[in-house]
Amino acid sequence: MKTNALVNLVVWVLLSSGISACGGVIPSPYRGSYVDSSTGTQLELQKEAGILSFTDGRALHSSAEEMNFEQLKTLKTGIYVVREPKGQANLMDVYWISPKLETRSEAAGLLWLDAEVVFTTMRSDVEQEVQQLALMHCTQGRIMLDIPKTRWQAGCPAGATYFNMKRVTP
Repeated sequence: MKTNALVNLVVWVLLSSGISACGGVIPSPYRGSYVDSSTGTQLELQKEAGILSFTDGRALHSSAEEMNFEQLKTLKTGIYVVREPKGQANLMDVYWISPKLETRSEAAGLLWLDAEVVFTTMRSDVEQEVQQLALMHCTQGRIMLDIPKTRWQAGCPAGATYFNMKRVTP
């Protein structure tokens, strides 16, 4: 009886303090500063946030969270993490979505709009600090949500820019 009460107390303390199995949305081996040497674009990944800075002074600042369709429906800028996409163990699809709300359209249960989209894939089983990260960046992307079926997709119909981000060592 006392053992169950102790286990319940430990679980409650861990949950109430916000500790999860991965210690944050962005896995710790990916956290840190990166730069694409050919463009000067910089990336800073933190436990639950990120900043992507371009050489023209523009920057995307976003919090990171596990993918949740209801949250995505709010059309809030964010970094959305999909764990084990299509059953692929140890993989994470990471979408950085910055919706252009003025382009929003809706019909027959579908909602679509233009958005700036950044995409990468991360491995959840990596233990060593990641030295390199490939990003796809699309300034004229498109997001479509199928509200009744709670499905969504993001695409890049106008073409993408690819960044080869390398870790910056302090």
